[in-house]
Amino acid sequence: MTLVTLQRRAPVAPGAASCHLCQNALGGNFQDHLLVGTPGTAAVRAVICAQCGDCLAGLIDLCGSDLRILIKDDQPPIQPTDEDRAAPASELDQTRHRLTREADTLGRTAQSLRAEADKLGIVRDTENPHGRQPGGSGRAV
Repeated sequence: MTLVTLQRRAPVAPGAASCHLCQNALGGNFQDHLLVGTPGTAAVRAVICAQCGDCLAGLIDLCGSDLRILIKDDQPPIQPTDEDRAAPASELDQTRHRLTREADTLGRTAQSLRAEADKLGIVRDTENPHGRQPGGSGRAV
């Protein structure tokens, strides 16, 4: 089985102008890389945009990292419309989209941190059920 590593927020690869998966233009100082091979010797196989990286990360979050994918496609390919072929989104739209993705990522991070804080609160409460400070008598002076 081939090992594919998703390297998030990697420095811009020279000559990479568009996402290998969705063909959207790449911008900014960072992008995601798909590395193929064993760790330490893996090579960049594809450069992808942060949105495609988010999709892959979400799939791994959903299914776990030991993942095999089988693709079944009996439908004819969808042909792009004239609207789809229109000029790339303006810089403002791209920035808005990037900020939305970052906000989503921050939201997920905040949720994880809250869950960890709740776990720590439960541990602290079981270690010190009466709220007394260690080394003290627990009486206010």
